Amino acid sequence: MNSPWPSEILPAGSARITVGRSGKCDVTIKHVAVSGTHFSLRIQGGSLEVTNLDSRYGTFVNGARVKTSPLLDGDVLKFANSPPYLCEHGQLLLQDEGEGMEVRLENVGLERNGKKLLEGLSLTIHPGSFVGVLGPSGAGKSLTVALLNSTWEPTWGAVYFDGEKPVSGNEEEYRSRQGTVMQEDLVYPALTVEENLVLAGRLRLASLSESDLAKPAVLVTAYQPDPQQWTGDFMRRKS
Repeated sequence: MNSPWPSEILPAGSARITVGRSGKCDVTIKHVAVSGTHFSLRIQGGSLEVTNLDSRYGTFVNGARVKTSPLLDGDVLKFANSPPYLCEHGQLLLQDEGEGMEVRLENVGLERNGKKLLEGLSLTIHPGSFVGVLGPSGAGKSLTVALLNSTWEPTWGAVYFDGEKPVSGNEEEYRSRQGTVMQEDLVYPALTVEENLVLAGRLRLASLSESDLAKPAVLVTAYQPDPQQWTGDFMRRKS
C-alpha cells in the first residue's frame, strides 16, 4: 500500500499553502488522523512559519504542540500521527522513523486509595519487538498496559520513550505515536447508545465535524435499551 505521506512539503515562493485531508488544500494527505485543513505554511522573515488550523490532533514542533511557530533548520515538524518532517533550507523533508520507538518503564509504581497496585516495575520494549505480558488474574497486566499507553500516570518512577524523553509532559506527542487495540468491543456501559456512537466517531473518524457526529443520534434516539441489558451481539453491532 502506498504511503499517504509526501516526501517533501515546500511552500511556493512567498505564498501561503495549506496542508490537510481535503482536496481543496494545496497539499492533500489522505490519512484519517489528518484534519480537513490541518495547518498552513508560509515564508515569514526569510524562514518557514507553521500555523495550526484548529486541527483535531494538533501540530507539533520539536515535540511541543503549537498554534503558530517559526521553523528553523533542524526543527522537526509532526502533525496528527505523521512521521517526522525535518526543516532544511526552507522545506520539510520526510524522515524515516525506522522500526518504531522504544518505550521504557523505570522503577514504576502505582498506588490508588492508599493501596499499592504495582511496585518496582521496570520494562524496556525495543523498536520493532513483540512483547507479551503474562501472569495470573489480578497480577497487574492491564495496569501495565494502562501505564504504557498513558491512560494512568505512575505514582512514582517514570515512563520514557525515544531514549530519555519522559511521557509526563509530552503526552500529546507520545499518544500520537502509539495506539491500543482493546481486548473487548469498545463499548462503555455507562454511556447511552448515542453517546457511544458519538465517542467512537470522535476517536476513529477525525475528519468528522460536530454536525456530522450529531447525525447518528437521529437513528438511535428511539431505541436506547438499558446498558445493563445489552447483549454481546448488540454490543458488537454498536461498536
